[in-house]
Amino acid sequence: MFRPAVLIAFACLFALGCAGGGAAPPAAAPPPAAAPPKVAQAPAGASPAASAPAPATKGAAPTPAATCKDAKTTWRIAGEAVRPNQIIVWADRFKELIEQRTNCQISILVFQGGVLGTSKQTIEQVRLGSLELAMIVSDMPELYPAYGALDLPFIFRDRAHAVAVLDGPIGKRLNEEMIKTKGVRSLGYGELGIRHVTNSVRPITKPDDLKGLKIRVPPSKLRVRTFEIFGAAAPPIPSSEMYTALQARVADGQENPLSSAFSFSLWEVQKYVSLTGHIYSPVFPLTNEKTFQKLSPEFQKLVLDTSQEIAVWHRKESEKADIEFLKKLQEKGMMVNEVNPADFQRQAAQVWAEFAEPIGQELINSIVNTK
Repeated sequence: MFRPAVLIAFACLFALGCAGGGAAPPAAAPPPAAAPPKVAQAPAGASPAASAPAPATKGAAPTPAATCKDAKTTWRIAGEAVRPNQIIVWADRFKELIEQRTNCQISILVFQGGVLGTSKQTIEQVRLGSLELAMIVSDMPELYPAYGALDLPFIFRDRAHAVAVLDGPIGKRLNEEMIKTKGVRSLGYGELGIRHVTNSVRPITKPDDLKGLKIRVPPSKLRVRTFEIFGAAAPPIPSSEMYTALQARVADGQENPLSSAFSFSLWEVQKYVSLTGHIYSPVFPLTNEKTFQKLSPEFQKLVLDTSQEIAVWHRKESEKADIEFLKKLQEKGMMVNEVNPADFQRQAAQVWAEFAEPIGQELINSIVNTK
């Protein structure tokens, strides 16, 4: 799954070589059953919001300025990430298009860097109706357990499989069930990207290399168990506290897409990037259903249509970011290596077994069988 052939070929050319794990991986035994595909480059043409400026500072993010002074409605978007992370790329694009298409009748304020709270806190704010929009990734199973299916390691064969699930009947059903039972709606599904492991100790080429290491994971039971089963200790730490934890060696490493590794300046506290490709992470823009219903029918349709348009664009930007941020991390001195995915996939089978009951085996089977 998600074997980053294009990434690793680029890395070797750029860095005059790669650390460890040069052999092509064998096909994995089920579950998951898919042989790892190549990652293709996305088309050029990123917007200014999606390009990679200098990494954000690790201090408090600035308060956003309103660009629509006379708006009748204001929505605040909260995210723990910082620019140029793909989470904030989605939020910036949403702000641009919604303000433009409503002629500034709706104003969007983007709060990055966790200034309005951690992901768990902003989910609760959305649930209570005190925050209009929260950008959520790994905490979704804590809100609605069935979404844990998307977080199972190696559940998706490739990006096309993920999109078929998210934009198809399964993604629609999960969202409708969450609206009905939790009063929270996801405005479609963006893409944070494909997750890899970084650390400050050694290259990771197989699960045994994780033994004795502390790998920071998001505060998600599923993610904690995934890395415990892979062989690491897995302290759950919010994104907004990740850099400090790595700097203080509370954790030796972490797992995230490459845009997160760059936007949090992790080259300063990490040495190795191991292209594990263990999880595909969608982005969930969450709003309270009552907040959404306060919009006019015209604006409800506009918000949903715009969100889906952004999702298609955002996924292309995320593919392109894989290449761009790998280069930038190497320019900052990080060493890149590939892994044998089959070794990790065999361990992943235990994760699937442990979480089949809370997630639902029927849902897991439906995702696996989606074409």
